Amino acid sequence: MDTEILPLSEVAKSEIKNFLRSHGQQDPMIEWKYFDFRFNGNHERGYVAVRDGRVCGFLGMIPFDLGYESSTFKAAWTCDWYVDNPASNGVLGLRILKRAITSNAHLMHMGGNNISQGILARVAQQTVPDAGIVFHLNLRLGNLFKRAGRRFGLKPLHWGPIEQIPLGRLPQGSAEDSVMTESGIPDAIMPILEAAGLGKCYPKYDLDYIDWQIGRCPNLSSFTCYVSGASTPQSAAIFWRPADSTDFWRMVLFTGGEDKSEIASLLATGIRQVYDQKGMAIRTLVSRLDTELIGILEANGFFQHRRLPFHVLSNETADAPLDAMSGLSYLDGDHAYIFE
Repeated sequence: MDTEILPLSEVAKSEIKNFLRSHGQQDPMIEWKYFDFRFNGNHERGYVAVRDGRVCGFLGMIPFDLGYESSTFKAAWTCDWYVDNPASNGVLGLRILKRAITSNAHLMHMGGNNISQGILARVAQQTVPDAGIVFHLNLRLGNLFKRAGRRFGLKPLHWGPIEQIPLGRLPQGSAEDSVMTESGIPDAIMPILEAAGLGKCYPKYDLDYIDWQIGRCPNLSSFTCYVSGASTPQSAAIFWRPADSTDFWRMVLFTGGEDKSEIASLLATGIRQVYDQKGMAIRTLVSRLDTELIGILEANGFFQHRRLPFHVLSNETADAPLDAMSGLSYLDGDHAYIFE
């Protein structure tokens, strides 16, 4: 029987879950990622290869709004690209991807392993090899031990109290009573998201998207710092980690104002809280175009760790140069909960 490529919405949920389980995904994450109807709305969430009534390939999609000047377009990130027996089914994976490309006006991908990068670079309309910059902040000596272990393929070693030795000084922003901290994703940051200046072309995330991506993800625990005052606050930072570990953290920073001391205080407050929870390191991801944000991170002890490629797979908006996207972050695609 021929293999069909179908929208996810036309395939039995039980078959999709069985397939994703076989590729290492767990039920709570599958339910949250693909079957949260409050987030999904009317958006298609992926494409599925079906042969003899059985799922044999999959490509997930995460819908979002793409801002371009004063306009907004519907777009999607790709994720979870799987086929059974990839050595003999590589063509099937390409078929699924091409179906998604032809069915979506604005489809894009960032990062990926070496195999997927080779394929994506061949089919993409545009590829920017160094579009996203990962910044890293070491907090404790244990992070260096763990990074060295991963690099050389060593079994995890536990060094006890030595792991908790601090590395350098924490950012020294002034203590401001106006910096508020709340667990999860508070409604108070909604005006900050609306005010954040992200450039000409950027992912346009609202509170619903971030609450789904971070706040409702079953594998994450988070808190948010924001500046509160008489006027509408314009800066916020969201910090999150795996729910079962306090070692490694991710961060996204929203800055819509010009007050550098305010931003420094915001960062200092959040980083201190991560440190007090025995965090070992923090990473954040930004666009290479966000030079002001890059300067803020470097001034607060973050250093460039690596760069990620960005692929525009389909683009039906001829006047939107999507190779020049600002506002990239760990909120893009499924990067939020991948802690390499």
